[in-house]
Amino acid sequence: DQPARPRPGNRAGLAARRWRLATTEIGTRGSVAALLGEVLGERLIQATVHAGVPGVAAGRRLDLTALARAIRDAAGADVGLAVRARTRGGDMAVSIAVVDPAGEHAERRVAFLAGAMGRTRAALLAAAFLQARLR
Repeated sequence: DQPARPRPGNRAGLAARRWRLATTEIGTRGSVAALLGEVLGERLIQATVHAGVPGVAAGRRLDLTALARAIRDAAGADVGLAVRARTRGGDMAVSIAVVDPAGEHAERRVAFLAGAMGRTRAALLAAAFLQARLR
């Protein structure tokens, strides 16, 4: 039995569905947790920050969808979000994956600028991606 998705124009998102979120992020220095923690409050039940590639992925291709699924399952959340940001020239390459009751989706985007501003923009991209996914 799948949870009903609100129709466009109705109140959408985690709070409307009473869903809880767990996140894991790599290369963002906690930017995603800081942003979503302020916005979602108690809906964000676990946030894991990695300075580098997590040990579970060492030596293998990083599968963000698997990481999103793992953090969701480990935390007992309804939605798992995984974000990885890497400096590419003067910008940030941002990979995002979401696993929710309706399925899984992953995308890659570019955040203008690197460094602290790029990490903040990576968090904003992740939040926008999550919001669009939950509509």
